[in-house]
Amino acid sequence: EGFLALRDERLAVHRLSDGLGRPLVMLHDAGGSNADLELPPNRPVIALDLPGHGLSSEGWTGPIDWPETVRAALDALNLPDAEITGTGAASVLASALTGIPAQPGRTLGLPDPVPSLAPEWDGTHLLRAFRIAAWERLFDPWHRRDPAHRVDRPADLAATHARAVSLLLAHRRWSDLEAWAASRF
Repeated sequence: EGFLALRDERLAVHRLSDGLGRPLVMLHDAGGSNADLELPPNRPVIALDLPGHGLSSEGWTGPIDWPETVRAALDALNLPDAEITGTGAASVLASALTGIPAQPGRTLGLPDPVPSLAPEWDGTHLLRAFRIAAWERLFDPWHRRDPAHRVDRPADLAATHARAVSLLLAHRRWSDLEAWAASRF
């Protein structure tokens, strides 16, 4: 674990697992961090907290510059042959980096605008964040709340709380990444 200094900002880098073979660089969804990623077994995995997310610094520009930022990080980490994957909106970022088209449907495609998580005087942003975090555990994708999209996942209050906090910490970048990804699809 550590940080890269890129363009006067700090990008958090997490070595999540060791193993043999080609390294996998994982990019988390909008509003998330490396803590949200499900790791494949027996392979070297490195995760980057995207700008303005997780432990990365907040002062970054918007998502339009993120492919360049991730490329610079891969160069600094000497990972020219790494496989890159992303979840949610970050799948479009991975697509921009690899040239492999992102898959529609579950990969991306929010039918409604992403709800704002900007602080509000009455605390309703806190309720929205916890509601989204709970829906993410119950539905895939979270915005399709019907029986066909329900997933069998046990309740985990600590994980729901951690995800809600992650969403709140990245609120300024969450909508930016979703909007950028939607414009690229």
